[in-house]
Amino acid sequence: GTGAEVWKASLVLMRYLCDEMRFPGEAPFAGVRVAEVGAGVGLPGLACARLGAHVTLTDEARALGVTRENAEANFRGEVCGAGGPSRCCVAELSWGADLAH
Repeated sequence: GTGAEVWKASLVLMRYLCDEMRFPGEAPFAGVRVAEVGAGVGLPGLACARLGAHVTLTDEARALGVTRENAEANFRGEVCGAGGPSRCCVAELSWGADLAH
């Protein structure tokens, strides 16, 4: 599948998000909520969380292992379900699924 790849577009977006000339300060995204749909490895979303946003990384079940592993590697103790305050959540989102639950 494509969930374990780092896409060139995600690298470009991460560089844009981390550009201090555009977004100065230590936590320029503090108070912002971000949802990355089809996150895969989660690079842009993890960059947003590093910059202060509360992020939810979503993907299909088959890709969530690498997504969660990367979130936990970058935010030990701050991933949803770790028991404390969270900056990063990982959730299953299947395209075309009923979201009413």
